[in-house]
Amino acid sequence: MPSLSIICFMPSYNLLEQGYPFLEVILSSLNVCDKMYIYDGSSDSTTKVLSRIKNPRLIVLRGDWNFSSKNTRGGQVIAEVSNKLLDEVRRREGWENTFVYYVQANEVFHEETYSQIRLIPETYPNYRGYLLYYYGFYGTLLRGEQFRLRMAPLSKHVRVIHDGWTMNVFGGFLKAVKIVMRHEAGMMLKYGRLNDFLWVSNSMYRYVYTRRPVFRYSLLFRSIVTKKLETHSSMFKDMRFSEMREMVEKMRELKDEEFWREMIKVSEKVQGSGKREFPKVTIPVEDHPKVMRPLLSMSTYEPREEIIREINELREPVTC
Repeated sequence: MPSLSIICFMPSYNLLEQGYPFLEVILSSLNVCDKMYIYDGSSDSTTKVLSRIKNPRLIVLRGDWNFSSKNTRGGQVIAEVSNKLLDEVRRREGWENTFVYYVQANEVFHEETYSQIRLIPETYPNYRGYLLYYYGFYGTLLRGEQFRLRMAPLSKHVRVIHDGWTMNVFGGFLKAVKIVMRHEAGMMLKYGRLNDFLWVSNSMYRYVYTRRPVFRYSLLFRSIVTKKLETHSSMFKDMRFSEMREMVEKMRELKDEEFWREMIKVSEKVQGSGKREFPKVTIPVEDHPKVMRPLLSMSTYEPREEIIREINELREPVTC
């Protein structure tokens, strides 16, 4: 039997000018996955920075992000590009014992979780997908927590959905029913009753708590918040990012923590966030991934030479 392989894949569009910590994301991802694919359609200097990475485990593909009135209503262009990249992974890679992990360019794995994430398919076998635990940040302020379905066995059924928020695994329903029926039959014999069959699909997915969450830095550098909102307004036509930019302009004099607290209020007001998931608390710098700690005191994103060098020298993921 061939050894298990994990392949990360990530969309890329003007990451540098929006302040995405994409080099740190690549470094942490290559510690988890055997290969990483990136689909880059940038018009800024992101492409130039990516060209300096010479790690053979990183495959960067270039192509246009074709924005249309349809795929920019709610950010669907991100899922569209991600699925194009996922199709390329299917074309190039063997499927047997291969798992894909969908990464976005502001999501960093904590070093304490590298080996744990690599072991997920072996620790919890025979699931259609795995939902991992995420923290979301504005600056260093914790905005919320959530699970995202980001890992799954590679198959024709795996797709990125909506605005790239998560993946889903379509098809295979009869197989799911068969497995759950076996489970329910056992439950009936043991307890004399059937469980709720609404869990047929949910029982095929595994929620995974890791030692540390995946750290998602939604907004990290206040100096380029406006630029990121401007770029996002071209992808999310149905969201009022122009209104958010106007509000941000009025917050120039605020100190950092107060700024991020107000930024969360602005986001909740304009985008709508449903239930408030978490109090607005600051996570200590030492609890963040090591690769991110120097960035937390910086005012803008600058590609670090030492990170590029470390990526180029990283020949294999962590050993479990």
